[in-house]
Amino acid sequence: MRLVIALVLFCSLIFCHAAYATSLYIADGSGSILVYKQGIGVSSFIKDAGQPTDIHFNSSGELTYWNSDDQTLYRVKKNLKVEPYFSLPGSVISGYAFDEAGNIYFSDIDRRVLSKYAQSGTLLWEVHDVKIAAGVAVGTNNLVFVGSPGDHLIHVFDQSGVAQSFALSGEDGSNPVPSYIGPDNSVYGLSASDGKVFLWSGWDGQVYTTFDVLVDSIYWPGDVAVDHKGLVYVPSTFGVPGISIFGKDGAAIGSITSNLMTSPNSIEFGPNYPHSYGPVPEPATVLFFGAGLAGLAARGRRRQG
Repeated sequence: MRLVIALVLFCSLIFCHAAYATSLYIADGSGSILVYKQGIGVSSFIKDAGQPTDIHFNSSGELTYWNSDDQTLYRVKKNLKVEPYFSLPGSVISGYAFDEAGNIYFSDIDRRVLSKYAQSGTLLWEVHDVKIAAGVAVGTNNLVFVGSPGDHLIHVFDQSGVAQSFALSGEDGSNPVPSYIGPDNSVYGLSASDGKVFLWSGWDGQVYTTFDVLVDSIYWPGDVAVDHKGLVYVPSTFGVPGISIFGKDGAAIGSITSNLMTSPNSIEFGPNYPHSYGPVPEPATVLFFGAGLAGLAARGRRRQG
């Protein structure tokens, strides 16, 4: 009986630990993707990722990253194969996001377009002239957030591309960009030029009722990630490489600096892969989708970790 109870408790502990996204994945400015685990530190995950400017986990739990060198979205499959599966040639993507159904949203800062694609590559809709589309994030409340430095706002759309009657604004003169949506649909945004991280919370089904300057005076913040304890991680994209850690109240409580040779571009918490080093590429010919057009593109083998 004691053995059974011990096994149940052990399995419960394993399950609870696995339920948390305990690994912090880091798109490094040197072209690598790193992984940080508490108690272990920072180690290499993918050594040759081109120029990864944004990273997210898709609805299948796979790590994905946007490579601005070839305007292609890559994913790391559960068997540790790295494959390209979405391409937008000629675009200047400032951010992308997934909804729970697996659809992909892109903000194109050059064309000033917010677009939504199905996983198949079908273009579902586009919203034009959003005053310089900078960053995009999607909440479980079926809202899509996109930064608009041209008018210092974060504009809000539903999942059909219809603009909502409200927008999110920071302090006067700031240029907020949506970076992270919490499980309660709170919105974390950052303004790199004035070193601030904003938090909009209190979603009541119609508007956000609370606004706070969560973090002030961090040197050129590049992204926001929040762990299961509610701690807020913010990388500096210039200056001394590092990721600052803040409490729920915005108080600084630590940082990650070891093994960061260059400033991170993007960070994201996610589940552990089978091991933390050395996914290998998948050299097969793949089907590319971009701007509503499908084509075949052969990709050479990319040397990994």
